[in-house]
This record gives sequence, structure tokens and C-alpha cells, in this order.
Amino acid sequence: MEETQQMLQQMCVSLRGAFKDIGLWRDADLRSNSFWTSKIKEALSGIGAPDECELRVSKRGENWEFLWDACFLELGGRPAGDGYFMAAYPLKRIIMAFEWEWDPRPREILYDFTKLLVSKAPLKVLVFWEPTLEAAEDILKQIQRAIEAFTQRTQDEHYLIAGITDETRAFDFRVFDGTGVEVPSLMC
Repeated sequence: MEETQQMLQQMCVSLRGAFKDIGLWRDADLRSNSFWTSKIKEALSGIGAPDECELRVSKRGENWEFLWDACFLELGGRPAGDGYFMAAYPLKRIIMAFEWEWDPRPREILYDFTKLLVSKAPLKVLVFWEPTLEAAEDILKQIQRAIEAFTQRTQDEHYLIAGITDETRAFDFRVFDGTGVEVPSLMC
């Protein structure tokens, strides 16, 4: 649990840092999925991975993305860098699964979120964008209902949900446990 709390706090700090200048972004950047994704990757690079872990995030032309947009995996040894797991460096566990979605349509955000529901990671992170606070709040309610409806859950898993809106241009972080209960004590 301590490892999860540390990564959760590191993730919040890194996301805030990577997006701190959002008020200065050009309009073209605000509407560019690749620009937003580059900021997420910048945030992920600021996370200190536990020993024997590696960050898996898509790399152009390489077999590196593993099931989610990004994840931290613990391996038994160090792989050759080709993205495959072998007997010499088996996959031991997943520490964090991460999804982001820049399309503001609720069905797209919730589709990506469902990938996190099935992850065995103790920490699951979703970052999304919505134009308004009202729309972001609606997404948060739908996410909470999705967690509550999922029957293969444990209270020990945690969801860090980070919504950003045009109105605030800042993150609203929410943390839910595996049963869908909001956990204010773990807020960023």
C-alpha cells in the first residue's frame, strides 16, 4: 500500500509539473492530441520506478505499448529492450496501469477506463479532458458507477482520476478505492 501511495503522489506532482504552463499553450497545442500526449509522457518520465521495474509506453516503430497507454511493470531481470518477455526476464507484476483520453465524448473516456477495471495493478490512472466542469463531473460520476458495478474488484486497488477542463486549465484529482468509494485522505 505504501508503494501505491508513493506512486500516486508522484503521479500527481508529475502531472501538475508537466501541465503547469497550460495557460500559455497556443490554441493549436490545446487541440493537439499528440501535444497533450507528449505532456503525459513528460509526466511519466518524472516518476521514479521501483527497482526492477520499467515504464512501458508506446514508442514509434517499437513493440513497447503493453495493453494500456502506459504501465509500470516489474520484471525478473532486465530485458534486451525489444519489448518482449522471456524466461530470463519474466513479467512478475504490474504496479500501475495508465490510460489517457483526449476525446471528450463520454463513451470514449469510459471505454478507456474499462481497460483499467480489468487491470490487476494496485494503482490505475486515468487522465481525461472535458470542455466544462459540468461535463467532467458527469464523467467522474459515470466512472464511480462503473467501479461499483464491476464485480471483480478489491478495496485494495486505487483509481487516480485526473480531469482537466477548458474552464479551469488545471487538474481536478479524485481517488477512488476498488469499491468506488472516494478516498479524500489520498487526494493529491
